[in-house]
Amino acid sequence: MPLSKLINKVKEMMGNNKEEIKTKKVLKILEELYIKKDKLKKAKKKAINKSDKKQLRKKLEAVKKLIKKSKKLI
Repeated sequence: MPLSKLINKVKEMMGNNKEEIKTKKVLKILEELYIKKDKLKKAKKKAINKSDKKQLRKKLEAVKKLIKKSKKLI
């Protein structure tokens, strides 16, 4: 799933009441975030250009923030 869609899902769930949030959905998103994080780490190791590494690092930081926010929802 693209990073932008994951960001939108987390934002959407943050806006809902805690009672409305279903744990299964949050866990599914967390699983996808961890997969995305692993892929970004591998891509960062393989990247040669500094600009590519910088972009991957920014994406990785964004995914880490999303993971933290998603964990708070559980």
